[in-house]
This record gives sequence, structure tokens and C-alpha cells, in this order.
Amino acid sequence: MDWTYTTRHTDDRSLGPAIPIEATYDDELHELTLMLFDEGYSILVEVKDEKGNVIYTDYLMMIDGSKVQIPLEGLAIGKYTLSISDGEDNFIGDFVY
Repeated sequence: MDWTYTTRHTDDRSLGPAIPIEATYDDELHELTLMLFDEGYSILVEVKDEKGNVIYTDYLMMIDGSKVQIPLEGLAIGKYTLSISDGEDNFIGDFVY
């Protein structure tokens, strides 16, 4: 997944441009998995369809080594956007399901 990065942060507690999150898709399980590689950040995770409708949202506390699994089964085939934000930095990646 290619990420687009935008920021409005001014302190050292934001995620920064080197995203400490890895996103992978499992075709057999029909789920998107996020591996978190940093700690102490509250993040908002959203998946939106092509029309901008939110189909998944969760507010998480990042813990190093934790895994977040987002079920995608039942979704229509199409382009989706994964967005991760800590309120200061925004990471946006598109994927096709």
C-alpha cells in the first residue's frame, strides 16, 4: 500500500513521516491487518469506500507489536481508502478489494 502523508504537528509526540504501521491484506480471510510498531499514540483508523462512506472506524491506542484485524468480507469489489490519524498526522492509503 502506498501512503500519502499530511501533517499539522508541531511537537515530537506525533506519528511523523515514517509510519510505524504496516498494512497487509489476506485474500483468504478477507481481512486487512495492521501491525503497530510504536507506542503511546491514540489513533483513528477508518476504511472508506469510493464514495467516501465510512465502512469501518475504530479509535485505538497503539501498543508496539499489536495487531488490528479489519474484516472486509461482504464488501463490494472496488477501491477503498485506509486512513490513519493521530489528530496531527494523517496517513492515507488506497487499496482494491
